[in-house]
Amino acid sequence: MPVFFDACQQAAAADLRRLLDGIAIRRGCHLRRRDGRRTSEPDDEDGGGGGRRVIQIFVRTLSQGTVVVRAPASETVAAVHGRVERATGVPRSDLRLLHCGRQLSPGATLAGAGVQPGDTLHLSARLRSTPHPDAWRLAAAADACGHSIPALVSLAAAADPRNVDFPGLYFSGAAAALVSLYNSTCPNVRHSAARVVRKLLLFCHQLAAAVGTRDPLYRESRSAVFDLLKSLGPALAVQTLVPLVADTAASVVKDITILFDAPPSPPPPPPLLDRLSDFLRLLEEALTATSCTDRSLEGLLSLIDEDRFYRMLHDALRILMDAFITILSTAGNVLKQQAGCSVGQRKPALWRQAVDVLTVVNNFAEIFPDFRPVLRATLSATEEPLDLLLRQAKRGTNLHWLLKCKDVAFSFEAKRNLVLMLLPEVGASDFEEQHEMLINRSNLLAESFEHISQASPSDLRYELLIEFRGEEATGPGVTREWFFLVCRKVFSPENVLFSACPADRRRFFPNPASSTDSMNLAYFKFSGRLIALALMHKVQIGITFDRTFFLQLAGKPITLEDVKDADPFLYASCKWILDMDPALVDSDALGLTFSRDVEVLGSIKNVELSTGGKDIVVNSTNRESYVNLLIEHSFVTSVAYQVEQFARGFADILSDRTHQRLFFESLELEDVDRLLYGSGGAISLTEWKQHTMYECYKEKDDQIQWFWKIIEEMSDEQRRVLLFFWTAVKYLPAEGFKGLNSKLCIHRATSPDTALPVSQTCFYRLSIPAYSSESTMRNRLQFITQEHVSCSFGMG
Repeated sequence: MPVFFDACQQAAAADLRRLLDGIAIRRGCHLRRRDGRRTSEPDDEDGGGGGRRVIQIFVRTLSQGTVVVRAPASETVAAVHGRVERATGVPRSDLRLLHCGRQLSPGATLAGAGVQPGDTLHLSARLRSTPHPDAWRLAAAADACGHSIPALVSLAAAADPRNVDFPGLYFSGAAAALVSLYNSTCPNVRHSAARVVRKLLLFCHQLAAAVGTRDPLYRESRSAVFDLLKSLGPALAVQTLVPLVADTAASVVKDITILFDAPPSPPPPPPLLDRLSDFLRLLEEALTATSCTDRSLEGLLSLIDEDRFYRMLHDALRILMDAFITILSTAGNVLKQQAGCSVGQRKPALWRQAVDVLTVVNNFAEIFPDFRPVLRATLSATEEPLDLLLRQAKRGTNLHWLLKCKDVAFSFEAKRNLVLMLLPEVGASDFEEQHEMLINRSNLLAESFEHISQASPSDLRYELLIEFRGEEATGPGVTREWFFLVCRKVFSPENVLFSACPADRRRFFPNPASSTDSMNLAYFKFSGRLIALALMHKVQIGITFDRTFFLQLAGKPITLEDVKDADPFLYASCKWILDMDPALVDSDALGLTFSRDVEVLGSIKNVELSTGGKDIVVNSTNRESYVNLLIEHSFVTSVAYQVEQFARGFADILSDRTHQRLFFESLELEDVDRLLYGSGGAISLTEWKQHTMYECYKEKDDQIQWFWKIIEEMSDEQRRVLLFFWTAVKYLPAEGFKGLNSKLCIHRATSPDTALPVSQTCFYRLSIPAYSSESTMRNRLQFITQEHVSCSFGMG
């Protein structure tokens, strides 16, 4: 054994020798575990005397603590094996019991083996034979002769590779000891451990030459090498793994080609694709730790003379690029082929595999920019099938990176599916995990603010269960009604939090005057949470953002054209200044400086747009700068804290709060309009009829004919109020009635003529009595289409 220089490393070396003593334990021989800490066995006493003495012993397991066993002293060890099997779930064939350092024979009794009451038996895994006995005899001989670990690996590698069970070496625990040695502060110890790892890599190459790269043993060995090197740190890992990259990449190409040419059902993931992903992550970490800032092929080429690492990296990069081009082409062809199939012939699992492949390729392109054009070209060429796939994509697929692909024009449906995956899924949890809120209608905003603001983000990621105080109704319909009502309160002019665009009252942006309220920032954070929750519950709230507000949330600059809707007067004034004759501007006819007047609590305050702005006169050369600073102060600086708190509140609800900017920058303003506001057009009566069914009524009944005639004569706002009373949906999804999760229903109620219709909003069900005349029905419907009635009447 080599000399170790500190007590810690001596202990690690001793651990390694103990591991090597039991190195023949085959891969996968781990004890199965169940939940629970201790298990007691009942008395096995027959109650009839019989002279059987029951003793209590303890069996110490490897992973589940101590099992208490009460058994007759005359019971055999094999019977105790059975008790332990029932307690731990581990087959008796995999067990052996040790007492005082020796293994107990299954046929011996406890008394005959000298087991006394209160003794502790130790449970151990049974040693298995190996399919590679020659290799382990070689290892045992080397160890017995006191060879060092590198010498042991050298002898093993020199043997016939087909007789070496390298996975057994890895899973026996030797890898953990190697990591411990490599992490030593002693250079000699680190060097010794690194030499072992490189010997293991040499073994893999010899094995590949002997049995081929598709041999199961080689694949297992290579996987074990990857796992081991991930633990040793990126620098050593990359230098050691580079020789493996070529055959790994080639194997991945073969695997993917075979998988896509003749896919089983369902197709398994390419077995080596994750290894290639691991290598890319290690490569990224290694490059981050170096001074290499230019990761192009030419950039790496310029560093080759400085360090051998860069030469190896350059060679590996060329190999990887060739492999990824083939992989990318194969995946693209699969997407095109599947898009050309009929719906019944498509194989969704195969599509998902193609996207998984594209994801790994994107990881490579993120590290090395030379490959990005190739990836962009492939995505553009497969835009149509990829869009079709993204519309149907399910949660759990790692597709967030596609949101950053601005070169591909995905449809609204595809982008909506992707961004909503950034939010938690409603209905995925059990009923007990719903977040309940009891709200008083007369104090709607204040109580809603208190509930939402004080709740932890994790609690709000569950489905909301709203109940209005004094009302029995609860469920999705009540939740939809709550969202609509509280959002109307938040964006109401009386609260001064947001300002509406003069020409489009649906659009809002933060009001700079809101800063006069000491609670304004807390309310903006509450507003961000509220909007994210509405998106999470897929509720259209009838409001949307102005472009200036949207651009700030997306982290994009605001230009003059962007403020056109928010402040038409400021827009027109700035355009006039920019279009004025330069001589007139230079004559100081405008009397403007780099400052602006702001009203604060009824008084006017002059604010400088730049340092010393009061003394800088606007002229023809600086007027463009003046306009830009004026816009920035009006729509960015003056509401920066409000926007920041809104963004924080929105991020609280996301599954990953770092995706807040990604959510907005991956969308266009028109996409946000459709997500928040819903369908912008008038409600279609034809579509309404098509998505309505009847219970105890027929379509030709007089009451149904009267009903649709009365609705046809209503204004669009009256129709929305009636729809809200019926379903708690005032603004339909972007697809119209098709976007609702079920059809609407008209039920024949047994109530008299004097009764009003009753709704069950959770089920989209409207119960209408069999009114005796059209005028009676018209009177009742006109009553419930009053705004104040529709918001407080129904059954939920």
